[in-house]
Amino acid sequence: MNRYFWLLSRFISDDQSREDRQAVYDRARSALLDQLDADPNGSLAAFERLAFEEAVRTVEAGVARWGRPENA
Repeated sequence: MNRYFWLLSRFISDDQSREDRQAVYDRARSALLDQLDADPNGSLAAFERLAFEEAVRTVEAGVARWGRPENA
C-alpha cells in the first residue's frame, strides 16, 4: 500500500455516498497537484499522480467489496 492509500482511507467511511467519497478524492487530488506544481524539480510528478490514482482505485475496491476501505 502506498502512503496515499493510508491517507485517503482515514477520510473514507462505509456510510459515505459515492459523491461524498468523490469529493474527498477531488480535494486530495487538488492539494496534491498544487503541491506537485510548486515543486521546481517536478521529476516525480507523474509517479506521484499514478500512485494517488492507484490508491483511489484500491480504496474504492475495498468499499465495493467490504463496505470499507480495503486493509484499513
